[in-house]
Amino acid sequence: MSELAKTIDRLEQWVEYWEPHQVPELIADLRVLIGAAKAVSRAVDWLQRAQRYDLQPLGDYQGEGMVHSNSGDYVDIVDVMAAIDILQEGQQ
Repeated sequence: MSELAKTIDRLEQWVEYWEPHQVPELIADLRVLIGAAKAVSRAVDWLQRAQRYDLQPLGDYQGEGMVHSNSGDYVDIVDVMAAIDILQEGQQ
């Protein structure tokens, strides 16, 4: 379990413990922060598992093509858009 996941877990436990004793606004703010942290964690996981690509020259005047590569520098835009969607959900 990552340090972020451990921290999120601890915060959820603190919220559960302190909810009856603290002002509702504080608890609500903590829940928003926990949701955002979970979204960041999911987006990072998504991008780490994304297909990687490298550019490969196709020949004279044909430009470059994308080829699968385990250590490529490029990620499919579909994976980037999915990560953005995850982050936007975490803002709600």
